[in-house]
Amino acid sequence: TAAAERLVTADKVNAIVGADCSGVTGAVLQNVARANGIVMVSPSATSPALSTAEDDGLFFRT
Repeated sequence: TAAAERLVTADKVNAIVGADCSGVTGAVLQNVARANGIVMVSPSATSPALSTAEDDGLFFRT
C-alpha cells in the first residue's frame, strides 16, 4: 500500500491499475483508493469479497 499511497499523493495519478492479488487489492482499495477518491481497476483480483466491498463506486474488475 505504501507504493500506491506514494503514487496518489506524490505523483498525483488519476487511477490505479492492480494489484495482482485479491489481498493487496482489498488493502489498496480501502486504504488508498477510497481514502483519496481514486478509481481502481483490477484485472486479476478474484476474491468474492471484493464484489461486496465498500468502494464508493471507485473499484472495477475486468
